[in-house]
Amino acid sequence: MSGFITLNRDIQRHWIWDNAEHYKAWSAILMAANWARVEVPCGVHITICERGQCIRSQEQWAEIFGKNWNRSKVQRFFKLLQNASMIRTENAHKAIKLTVVNYNAYQDVRSDNAHKMSTKRAQDEHKMSTDNNTNNNNHYKQRTQDDQDMFASSEIKSSERKWQMEKFEDWAKALRSYNCKIGPDNWLAWDKLVSDHTLKAVLEASSATQADKRWPDNVEKALGPQLGSSAGLARRADGSILL
Repeated sequence: MSGFITLNRDIQRHWIWDNAEHYKAWSAILMAANWARVEVPCGVHITICERGQCIRSQEQWAEIFGKNWNRSKVQRFFKLLQNASMIRTENAHKAIKLTVVNYNAYQDVRSDNAHKMSTKRAQDEHKMSTDNNTNNNNHYKQRTQDDQDMFASSEIKSSERKWQMEKFEDWAKALRSYNCKIGPDNWLAWDKLVSDHTLKAVLEASSATQADKRWPDNVEKALGPQLGSSAGLARRADGSILL
């Protein structure tokens, strides 16, 4: 019989480990037990052997167990294993059908591997979720840092105005929601439009401008006619329209 059996280290704490002859015989039983369901001929009969079962005569077991074993000794050993709830036996046409109790607990490698795979899959999913959260946080932090860097760069280049970061973030977010093109080289132009015409007016002009042309100069052109036809509207002290 080819193949292999698994051996749990816990066997070292079992009473059968302390008796070399008994341990060898027990190992022989595990190796003789069928890994899968098979049909076994017994004389003129066909007997079904389930997983963890095998059929042998007492003489055959004595031969398998080795030197110093005979029918009487096999009977006593099987009785010992039965009392320990390790095996069950039944007659099967002048032979013994032996069932290893809890065979799957000894030999079910598939369950052990499935448990390991399930554990690894759960760990991988947790790691993936953690990585995604980290990436999202990093993306948010990077976007915020880009806005801060853009503001800082423009502030260094221009000594004319020093705007507060809070103000910049408010209208920059609103303009971005309209797909306006905001960058380090034109944010002052956007800020001037917002200051001169109010954020609401700039957003309305942006909406009326083609999506791929939403730059400060194009939006300013869209604001121009509104200024020319806005007689009677309230204006600020500097002449800009107050909406």
